[in-house]
Amino acid sequence: MIDNPVRTSDDVDSLSTTNTDELGYVGQSIQSVVRALAGRVPVIGFVGAPSPCQLHDRRRRFANFIRTRS
Repeated sequence: MIDNPVRTSDDVDSLSTTNTDELGYVGQSIQSVVRALAGRVPVIGFVGAPSPCQLHDRRRRFANFIRTRS
């Protein structure tokens, strides 16, 4: 259960960005992945995973299903 869900634009405005220094490893990791892939494939980030990842996977599977049935 989420204590403070973000539901409105006021909720978004109240979010804190003061701890971004603690998340430097995220940017470094993304940069490492981008360098390793060397432009061969795009890097897509998902914030709030796993829900967005699950949604993306369902859309991909549905698109593949439609493609194979056409």
